[in-house]
Amino acid sequence: MIRPLFALLLLSTFTGTTWANNNLFLPGDAFFHATLTQESVEKLVQQQPLFVLENSLQDAFPGTFCGNAGYRRAEVEAFSPQFVKNLKWTYDLIRKSDRRELREIPGPEGTTYQEINGLLLFLMRKDFDIEKYRQRLGLRYNENWVSEAEKYDKFLQLCCFVQIPEAIEASWRDSRLVPGLEVTLPQATIQEGRAVEVPVKIKGEVQAILVRSGPVQPYFDVEDSREIYVVTEKETTIYLSHEGRWAKYDTYQDGKLVTEHPWPD
Repeated sequence: MIRPLFALLLLSTFTGTTWANNNLFLPGDAFFHATLTQESVEKLVQQQPLFVLENSLQDAFPGTFCGNAGYRRAEVEAFSPQFVKNLKWTYDLIRKSDRRELREIPGPEGTTYQEINGLLLFLMRKDFDIEKYRQRLGLRYNENWVSEAEKYDKFLQLCCFVQIPEAIEASWRDSRLVPGLEVTLPQATIQEGRAVEVPVKIKGEVQAILVRSGPVQPYFDVEDSREIYVVTEKETTIYLSHEGRWAKYDTYQDGKLVTEHPWPD
């Protein structure tokens, strides 16, 4: 009973204030979050051989008006032209059943269009295993987030993609089971309430987990009939949720189906 109460205390103490910073990527986080749109994925293709992701708060958590804490951009050493090619192929695959939604933005030089249902991308270590019950999508698993966030300001916000006590407890309880991304921090001066714009370097093997735009809690809860797409340099694997767990469905390499996984009993 103590742990759920502690999680509820954290949730009520560090959320719901407009005077706290928005946490971007903090050292120790299990993932770097970005929003994948047609525009951003095409920019990635054009960036090669240097690939930089930009942190996004889309569909993340209620934002505040004070400032930001953490790193806005990440240079991903494991990204290669083939990895990015797989990301683009996966984006295009999802868009066959989940079309882009665009917002018109009038301007002095004409109307532009902004994609408002970009895919949520969670860049995680290669050894993160979504099939394990205690490794849930959307949790930072960062037990040192307070000390990292305090470097930017004393006003803290527990920026959670899943804002329920069970998720807060799991992120704290299992933080030693899910290590953070391996990173090299840039030489940059931290300023109060301002994100670091110089990219942090993400090292080691990684995987990009993609889900559709919207709340992350259904993926944390492993609701039935949900899909996630796990992209690596080698392949894209689709997982489907079934009776509270994730099961592999199809695996593609170079856009071709190579494995149809048996459905779990």
